[in-house]
Amino acid sequence: MSLLQACDRALGQFQAQGADHMQSPARIALRRLRAGAVPALEAVALAVGLGARVDGPDEEVERLFTGLHVVALLADLNNPEMYLGAAMQQADVSELRLERLLRARPDQVAHRVRSTARHLAAKSQPVRVKELVQLLVEQNRQFKLRIAKSYYQTAKGNS
Repeated sequence: MSLLQACDRALGQFQAQGADHMQSPARIALRRLRAGAVPALEAVALAVGLGARVDGPDEEVERLFTGLHVVALLADLNNPEMYLGAAMQQADVSELRLERLLRARPDQVAHRVRSTARHLAAKSQPVRVKELVQLLVEQNRQFKLRIAKSYYQTAKGNS
């Protein structure tokens, strides 16, 4: 089975089974996704990898559905060339909001990622969706520093 087929199958399963675990806006966004029509395929694959099962531990389920919700919200805005930090700067995300996203405790990360995704979607800001989804599992300091560096380099370039 190819990665595309695996993602399509998993997406179908989550659309069918996962609705009970998601808030209404996430359910609506997820239902809008069509199997095979997601330009952020890598992000979907990553999101699917966040949790093995819909009936897993609560924190895994939340990360999984947050990842899928983010992909659903931003699927039409996915741009592999627009790094998350640069996108946040162009969408007028404050430094405080960036700091809160990058310093969020494990129990806060899902909320911060959803909030950032909603902000970017509201501004119709193209973004590299994979980076935002990666924040759900990536605790690597270097990864977070790259996001901050991109944010401040874009700010400097706009000055």
